[in-house]
Amino acid sequence: MSYAIECRGLSKAYRRGNLAVQGLNLQVAPRQVYGFLGQNGAGKPPPSACCWI
Repeated sequence: MSYAIECRGLSKAYRRGNLAVQGLNLQVAPRQVYGFLGQNGAGKPPPSACCWI
């Protein structure tokens, strides 16, 4: 299957070593809507910024 977005083992760490995301696997099919839900400070923006096309 072909995916519009595919991330495997995505990790994002900041300068001081704080992990925002660790080991994220994500597959989004074409024409599929996907959203991140969570509390403030839960690290929702880093995965979308790393996968930005």
